[in-house]
Amino acid sequence: MRHRISGSAAQVAMVDAILFMTIMLVASAVILGSSGYRDNSSEDFAAIQQYSTDFMETLMAVDLNQANCSFRSVSQVLCDECLALRQGVTTEEYETMNALILATGRNLIRPGMDFAVSCGMGSVFISGNAPDLDSLPGNRCANMMTVYPGEGLGGDVAITVFVWVV
Repeated sequence: MRHRISGSAAQVAMVDAILFMTIMLVASAVILGSSGYRDNSSEDFAAIQQYSTDFMETLMAVDLNQANCSFRSVSQVLCDECLALRQGVTTEEYETMNALILATGRNLIRPGMDFAVSCGMGSVFISGNAPDLDSLPGNRCANMMTVYPGEGLGGDVAITVFVWVV
């Protein structure tokens, strides 16, 4: 006997997965927040680096609802944007999705921290407080992932997520 999952059941499962990831980020933020940072210690940097890695992995995996009611992960949306920019499409076409990525990240990042996302060698830059890569604070952690879109699509797309304490 075969069981089929309806569209609404699949959406509920996806929402549950996103909620689970959010709860795990909040739990890690509580643990990091209760540890009592000491300025400029290597232990603090290691904790922030681990948090930034977890934040990047979670943010890149979140599925965004696109205009046609299909869902794509943040990493897929950013990869598509970089590939389109390579073909000469303007960034205005992606402003709505970039705003959604920023809002999603704001909902995930723990209080007292900020983030920025860059991909395509800075051709895509998403941040609420920094206008460009050069404006990022020096005491930030960076995590990078590479997406391999396939042959003939202009090469790999590197996505970098920066996290820092405000």
